[in-house]
Amino acid sequence: MGYESKVYICNRISNNVYVYNEVIAAVDMCKMDYDNGWRDLFTKKLNGDFLGFDYDNPRNQDWENTEILDAYDEPMTYADIDTVKEWVNKQIENGDDYRRLFILKAALDSFDKAQWESDRAKLIVAHYGY
Repeated sequence: MGYESKVYICNRISNNVYVYNEVIAAVDMCKMDYDNGWRDLFTKKLNGDFLGFDYDNPRNQDWENTEILDAYDEPMTYADIDTVKEWVNKQIENGDDYRRLFILKAALDSFDKAQWESDRAKLIVAHYGY
């Protein structure tokens, strides 16, 4: 059993007034298992602007709504990039051969944090799906 899942690798920038989540890359993970801890990785609610994202949920077009929702009306969540990288590497080391894990691993490994992160910017992985 699984659910549809997408992840967005973002540069989360805060200037003490606004938060921007700039989408850099996206990976459609499709069906992910319920019982492997995947969804539990993403514990922080995504807030601020989500730049580069197609707002297919009409509630996201309401300026008074501070949550960013997915197509299932669930708040989008995120984790830091290192947490997701560690989980993906562990899954692969434990023999999980789901082909999309290798695509996500390659995408995550391609980021040099020194080029993207600063005192106001962090790399995150935002989760979309149910």
